[in-house]
Amino acid sequence: MAVVGSCWSRRSLQQTLALAFFHFVGGAAWTIIDLFLGFVLGPIIGKLSVPARVEFTTRLMPKMVLIMPTVVTMTLAAGWQLGFTSAPSSRAFPTTPGPWPASLWWA
Repeated sequence: MAVVGSCWSRRSLQQTLALAFFHFVGGAAWTIIDLFLGFVLGPIIGKLSVPARVEFTTRLMPKMVLIMPTVVTMTLAAGWQLGFTSAPSSRAFPTTPGPWPASLWWA
């Protein structure tokens, strides 16, 4: 019985680590792409002529339409699954309100 429990807990730990990895890497990629586009490419695009901006944007946007929804979906799905698996009390609505009303009272 201990072997089965050990295998089950190892599987659960590996799944949790994989979810945490995908959530972390997805969030990092999302943030890095966003900051790169805003702080690096933004000023560069701003200094280009209008026809060059149009050409640059028409070449960049198809790639971004594929990359960003994939990164965002991966990050959100991994985070939701991570929260769902690591907090079993969140599966059902609790009967007590928890700490939120008290913290909102002081805010």
